Amino acid sequence: HQHGEPREWSVIVSSVDSNHRMEPRVVARFLATKHSWRGRYMRIFVVAEDGLYTLNPQTFDTTNVWLWDGDVVDAGAVLGSGSDFFLRLTHDPDGMLRIPFGTHRKLWSCEHRAKLLTALQCARAAAA
Repeated sequence: HQHGEPREWSVIVSSVDSNHRMEPRVVARFLATKHSWRGRYMRIFVVAEDGLYTLNPQTFDTTNVWLWDGDVVDAGAVLGSGSDFFLRLTHDPDGMLRIPFGTHRKLWSCEHRAKLLTALQCARAAAA
């Protein structure tokens, strides 16, 4: 990136995959760190019109998908930290198990947390 520019990607794109389905429109992309019981690792955190996606930054494979309708309960900043934030989900993203009651809280960090959470909340409100 150029000096002074944040390390984030904010684009609006749409493409057609090999099955001729429209891919979701991307609102913003950020480089973020996932905090897991397996450790911490980088992900491309994608905010899209229909939900959230994470990609492995080395292979660009999709690692998680959470739709606004049914998967994402809430998201917010972790107090006392300048970069940590949480996602509250209806299932455990590491186990991919739906929780019959309650929610699962997943911790992340991003250098551009405020921009990420703003894009997330705007996309989520627009989808409601």
